[in-house]
Amino acid sequence: MREKINRLAKGIIDRDEPMIRLHPERFDDVIPSDTKRKYDLIIDSDSGLSLKGLCYSDDADIGLETRAFMGRRCHVVFYADTSFKAPGSEITGALHLITNAGEFSIPYRFEVASMPDQMQEALQEESAEEADISASDVNSQDILKEDAAYPVEPETSLEDAAADEEETVEGEFLRFILSNLPEDDELLEELCGILINGDRTDGFAFSVYKEAVARDIELTRLYEYYIYAYPDELHEEMPRSVLLYFSYDNTLDPERKALIYENVLLYQDKDSELFASYEPQIRDLCMSALFERRIDERLAVIYDHVLYPNMIDRKAAEILPDILKSCRISLEDERVRSVVLHFPELAYEERFPVKKGAAYVPVYFEDTEIGFADRNGRALKDIAFKKESLLERPDLLRRCFEIYPDHPMLKLAAARNVLKKGVENDTEAEILRDSFEKLRLSLSFREEIIKALCKREGGSATFRSLDLDPYGSDIRSLLFHALLYDGYFEDAYLKLRRYGLSTAESKDLSVLAVSLIKTGSIPTVKGETDTFFMALCKEAFDAGCEDREVLEFLCRAYEGPTDEMLDILRRADALSFEVY
Repeated sequence: MREKINRLAKGIIDRDEPMIRLHPERFDDVIPSDTKRKYDLIIDSDSGLSLKGLCYSDDADIGLETRAFMGRRCHVVFYADTSFKAPGSEITGALHLITNAGEFSIPYRFEVASMPDQMQEALQEESAEEADISASDVNSQDILKEDAAYPVEPETSLEDAAADEEETVEGEFLRFILSNLPEDDELLEELCGILINGDRTDGFAFSVYKEAVARDIELTRLYEYYIYAYPDELHEEMPRSVLLYFSYDNTLDPERKALIYENVLLYQDKDSELFASYEPQIRDLCMSALFERRIDERLAVIYDHVLYPNMIDRKAAEILPDILKSCRISLEDERVRSVVLHFPELAYEERFPVKKGAAYVPVYFEDTEIGFADRNGRALKDIAFKKESLLERPDLLRRCFEIYPDHPMLKLAAARNVLKKGVENDTEAEILRDSFEKLRLSLSFREEIIKALCKREGGSATFRSLDLDPYGSDIRSLLFHALLYDGYFEDAYLKLRRYGLSTAESKDLSVLAVSLIKTGSIPTVKGETDTFFMALCKEAFDAGCEDREVLEFLCRAYEGPTDEMLDILRRADALSFEVY
């Protein structure tokens, strides 16, 4: 970039476009399952002009180690990962290059094969040899313990001590090298060039790039590699020259852009020209990351600084809540491939991939159950993890709910709050009804909503046609009672007919029988009185019912054993009813 500015300042304008030669022009290979295999794409400039561009892939199983490239001869390194592919399947697609010489596609096709028998046998033999060696070591250690006059340190302690010593030596050597960097700028520039050509982005390389930047050494791709090697754990203001450089021409990948933008937001004066030059770029990255549903620590800083309530529209409100409630789940167990979230109120679970020992998951409630699974989806137990919240912006969350109240998790949160304190008005009752009808709720949470609504007059309307087969007898009885006293007599009768007379109390049986008779809604089957209704009236009579409508109906319609008919006759006669 610096060379380009200098050439423009001298009036030199490059009009020629570089010519690209790709090798190879396509990739075809057979890869065993559960394997990562690395490949190298060489990009040459035939015209001698510098190339620059970005690389993308069609398939999620293709990982890119090189996303941005620059120079006359560039290497794009990628790998095909068959960890999640079954033997016989394929990984197909293309690498897409967007360059200053045009756009290019390099097709690939990787066939996933079973691991060869010879390889499996070799692995088994190797495991057996390791087991023999381990057993031999244990026996030797036991003998030493018996014969020695002092206790022998466990093997793991010796290994730890050796590792600590090695780290100490390496650390001292690194400090020595860094404290003795060439004082001559030309030598330092040469060292930087070697590291850059070797694509070095480790801690030592960063320290060298940092020193070169501090000395204002002019070297192609120095600022890019300063950013590529920037340590995740480093938190300090970047040099102004680096920030100025990328404020003019920034072709970095989104992750590296976020690194720079976070630094600008945290350390630069909001009223400065430098901050103003970055502001549109930061806002664009913020919104693109939002709509791509991406979140990490750096993006959290950007979201926090850029977003405010009036910016939130319907589209953003559908996505933003998951980002606002995201937490970083940090893990050390390499077996874990996914984090499994289960909300007790929902009838399903959600899974999120683990990458580089971490996953970013939307944890809406404190009682959310966090589980873990291996590469085959099997549950893992007793996994240690650390959970850290990334954003605290209740103002944005409220705004999302105002604009998009149908967001499933916000709807669930509202329903939880209503149930916690009790339904106090029609609006809160509607929140429960809406959640019951539109969310995939667990059976237990659905029961809580049924109980809460059935306590209110008219609250049973939501459940008139509800299939009660999955529910217990307590819910069936409660809903029958609510339907009866809300005036839904026929619905109550249908529930009673399906689940039996024991569903209701005897008093409610009498109320239902009287209500159906009075409204002229006596159930019939093929023109005849439904025998179940007859049994309902007889059950009410046996429980002591003396309602005129029930007794008159029985006197007129009941047919049964003579002793039962005699009981009905005597009761009606005693009450001066017509006995037919």
